[in-house]
Amino acid sequence: MLYWVVARHKYGEKSGDPAKRQTAANASIIKSSNYGRTWVRSAKENYEAPMFPGRRFATPYFVEYGQNGKATVDNGDKFIYAISNNGFWDNGDNLVLGRVTRDKIGSLNGADWEYYAGGDGLNDSAWNRDSSQAMLILDSPGKLGMNGMVYVPELDRYLMIGWYYPAGGGKMKDACRETIWDFYQAPKPWGPWTKISSYRSFPQGYYSPQVWPKFNRDGGRSLFVFTAGDWNNPEVYRLTVVPISLRD
Repeated sequence: MLYWVVARHKYGEKSGDPAKRQTAANASIIKSSNYGRTWVRSAKENYEAPMFPGRRFATPYFVEYGQNGKATVDNGDKFIYAISNNGFWDNGDNLVLGRVTRDKIGSLNGADWEYYAGGDGLNDSAWNRDSSQAMLILDSPGKLGMNGMVYVPELDRYLMIGWYYPAGGGKMKDACRETIWDFYQAPKPWGPWTKISSYRSFPQGYYSPQVWPKFNRDGGRSLFVFTAGDWNNPEVYRLTVVPISLRD
């Protein structure tokens, strides 16, 4: 089964955001059992009754545990986890963590989801059905564009790349020329998260960097990041693979 997230976005010049950030709202998860030829829920359902109304959980990214979610740490054999910022494609402000039991993800019902509210995330008492009561697992205003985390089993750590345009939203003048990637690691998906490095991408602002665990090498220390560049430049507006080396 393939799962995908859809949401309503407004480009920065139309969103009303002072920094011309691209806003996101009213997300839903859809699924396909025939390799993407057809999908459910329908577009009509997603428009009229989104799974996650509003902006608090409008950019959910599944936490990657490898092929078929094979890792079983941190209750990963029981739950599907996802993180979301506060409703921006670029330069979001903070992140929350949600979960759904594996046997219910296919129901595509937002009421089945819970959100981390604090404490030991291995305990059910740490979770709440109300996304507005979710605890911020990471707070970095203006520096957390849409992205997800991956579990690196060789290191027993979660890795995440926060990214942003220093000029403000991606539609600010010349913003596309520069991005910052902030690298974070944590022992659990709910944290605590620690920034371990930063990288400046200039004069080409590569965005939405995502680690693909399938290609991990050297005990999890050699990784590959998939990203893309300026949508105004066809030479770089395409899938780009960047090798990353982790060092002590």
